Amino acid sequence: MTIQLKAAQPDVLGPLTELLAAHHLPVSDLPGGLPNFWIAVNSDRLIGSIGFEKYGNIGLLRSVCVDVDYRNQGIAHQLYNVLSQTAQQQGIDTLYLITTTAAQYFARLGFTAIDRNEAPTSIQQTSQFSSLCPASAIVMRQTL
Repeated sequence: MTIQLKAAQPDVLGPLTELLAAHHLPVSDLPGGLPNFWIAVNSDRLIGSIGFEKYGNIGLLRSVCVDVDYRNQGIAHQLYNVLSQTAQQQGIDTLYLITTTAAQYFARLGFTAIDRNEAPTSIQQTSQFSSLCPASAIVMRQTL
């Protein structure tokens, strides 16, 4: 099995939407062209994704997903490493995320839970924060 990590191109929007929806992650606000998104592919099958939205020097981590058949193989961690390097190269010094199920996983990556009110206004104004994720979701932050 050879897993390839690569920048997402617009032609993967359909398979990416299917993967995210199958794992109950938001898809209605995926950005056109998929800038700052990466995918993991095995034999032309999209098996993982990660992305971020840029707001000045901060980013909103989103769409972190690995197909259940490929979990516990370090794929999400590899995707995160690519994303964090790229984010730093783009001048991002802090990443935020919103999760209902993976707080423990992200804590292992160095994220810490914060009060929702501590999120910057630019993050609070995203559809992820304001409407797509429930108010009970955990907001986390990591300084890069």
